[in-house]
Amino acid sequence: MKVKDIRPVGSSNVTPQIIEAWKKEYPRGVFEIAVDTDEEIGEEEVTTDKGRKEKVMKYVQKKAWFRKPNRPEISAALTLRNDVMRMQEELMRDCFLGGDNELLDDEDYFQAAAIEFETVQKTRTAEIKKV
Repeated sequence: MKVKDIRPVGSSNVTPQIIEAWKKEYPRGVFEIAVDTDEEIGEEEVTTDKGRKEKVMKYVQKKAWFRKPNRPEISAALTLRNDVMRMQEELMRDCFLGGDNELLDDEDYFQAAAIEFETVQKTRTAEIKKV
């Protein structure tokens, strides 16, 4: 079985071994996106930037793994540039490796995941100088 054929359904089925295989297959990056559900786990004590201890509510999360899009995928998605959400959805579906499908199919989870997926698409910075 090829790594490209490994598409676990549900984040609980994504093992560290699968993530390592993805990372080898996609050296440009594998990214986990996690979105909170409404289901509370309970409070957790955290230390703030200022060194204070505070309690915050933790939630069950839906998780999915994505790879960085390649040139042909970006090119195909750009044909939908008049519909930004559809363009983002196409890229996310092309780059989805596995996890909770709700991040692609449920409107609330999708919107949150789409915002984070923009980070996956970031490229290196470049500059031009007239010489």
